[in-house]
Amino acid sequence: MPGLIKRAETDFDIDLQLSFIIGDMGNSDMALASNVGIRGILVKTGAGIGSLTKYRHTWDDIEPYLVSENVLEAVEHIVTLVAGIVPASEARAPYTL
Repeated sequence: MPGLIKRAETDFDIDLQLSFIIGDMGNSDMALASNVGIRGILVKTGAGIGSLTKYRHTWDDIEPYLVSENVLEAVEHIVTLVAGIVPASEARAPYTL
């Protein structure tokens, strides 16, 4: 999968430093985000709670940029950043449960 991200970066002129991956699986979605240098937002819906608890050991070397209740909350955070309400340099969200 990192190869597809890198290809999209080139083909569509995507700035990965300004990009996000939103997902519910720590050992795949957050690992992918970490591997390609994209901020990963883990949502608690779907498999998210299990990823944070029962399966946290499978990705314990990775910290998500943010843990959100759901996709809407994750997108609202991103939109807030894009709108410039919070400077990107100060946007390091705390890891929360």
